[in-house]
Amino acid sequence: MADNKTIHFIPPLPPKREKRVGIYCRVSTNSADQLKSLTAQVSALTRLIADRGTVLLSHRQGDRQGDRQGDRDLSGQNET
Repeated sequence: MADNKTIHFIPPLPPKREKRVGIYCRVSTNSADQLKSLTAQVSALTRLIADRGTVLLSHRQGDRQGDRQGDRDLSGQNET
C-alpha cells in the first residue's frame, strides 16, 4: 500500500503595519508652571508611545494659547 501524503501550503500573514500617531499638547498661558506642564505632557506621551512596539510617533506639536507665534513644532524635524 502506498503512502499518499498531501502537503498543504499555508500562506504567511501579511506584516502588521505600525500605526502612526501624533502628539498635540496645549497650555493656556505663558506662565512657568504652564510651560513646565507642557513639557511634562509631551514627555509623558512620548514615553507612552515609545513603550508600545506597534505605534510610530510621527509628529509632536505643542502650543500656548497666548502665543502670538502659533504652534510650536516639537518633532525636531524643522530644526536647522
